[in-house]
Amino acid sequence: MISLSELFNKVAPETLSFLLQAAIVLLVILGAVAGLMALFSIAGLRARPQARLEARSLNDEWTERKRTLESFFLSKKELKARLKADRESEKERIEGRTEKKRLWVIDFKGDMAASGVDCLRNEITSILEVAANGAPDPARPPLDEVLLRIDSPGGTVTGYGHAAAQVERIRHAGLKVTVAIDEIAASGGYMMAVVASEIIAAPFAVIGSIGVVGQVPNIHRLLKRFDVDVLELTAGNNKRPVSLLGPLSDDGIQTFKKQLADTHRLFKDHVHRYRPSLDIEAVTQGDIWHGQDAVSVKLIDRLMTSDEFIDRARREQGMDVFQVKWLPARSWRDRLEASGVNLLEKAISRTLGRLSV
Repeated sequence: MISLSELFNKVAPETLSFLLQAAIVLLVILGAVAGLMALFSIAGLRARPQARLEARSLNDEWTERKRTLESFFLSKKELKARLKADRESEKERIEGRTEKKRLWVIDFKGDMAASGVDCLRNEITSILEVAANGAPDPARPPLDEVLLRIDSPGGTVTGYGHAAAQVERIRHAGLKVTVAIDEIAASGGYMMAVVASEIIAAPFAVIGSIGVVGQVPNIHRLLKRFDVDVLELTAGNNKRPVSLLGPLSDDGIQTFKKQLADTHRLFKDHVHRYRPSLDIEAVTQGDIWHGQDAVSVKLIDRLMTSDEFIDRARREQGMDVFQVKWLPARSWRDRLEASGVNLLEKAISRTLGRLSV
């Protein structure tokens, strides 16, 4: 076994110097953040944060990009004429419609706990307050639609089950909801996606992983090795069959497996309810597919990116496209903590990057 002194002798002085400098920088950053937090706390600057909804027109943004590029190759006279023609065309488009069609775009960036579900439910609630749903005639499509862009590898069953239930609210309101998967919607992410009226995905997006995993670290043998006794009492034979501290038993492991199987069954039933044409046993064994293969097994409907979907909605259907985002209330302390964490993560990432081979 190599000693600590030998290890330091083998490491280049430049590397040690860099690590020392990085450590000092990290300490300075953490000290500055802590000092600012204390300063705001002492000064009594405890502003009452307000959550708010942010919405912007993607039609306007895309038109502005077009005009920016046109300004490079059109003369001033040509550009002025083009702007006038665009305004008149837009006016005719709006005035010529008896029904106003809108596409509402929302994003869900998932983590293990599906912590974005709170923002998602507020965004959906806001949209449903103003959206025009379908007319009584079932042959007529709904006036408003929703595009939900999901980017998530999945996580807890409870968190993503709640998120999927939020997507169901859109369908229950009579609106068409399309889910776009540009990168990944696996496991819990697909649990949300399958609720959609239609699923589109990029060719190399990762889709599927319809399965359930459960893991519990167990340190009982380590505790016994050091003669540490832990008293853990339960009422009910199947209460906590596998725990962190208690001994493992065959009955407990079998109960835990049964709980996983029951959850997997519910997941499969959920998928089958919204996509009954699937070979459910073939696609619910935890496998993943890329978008171009997911079409053939009917996990998705079409290959298309969210940008292409939005562009077609604007150009071909004449829809007004709005992106909606819920901004939760954040105090000064929350913002400072987030800034400190971001700076720390960037510093660590750069350090690891310098040390990688």
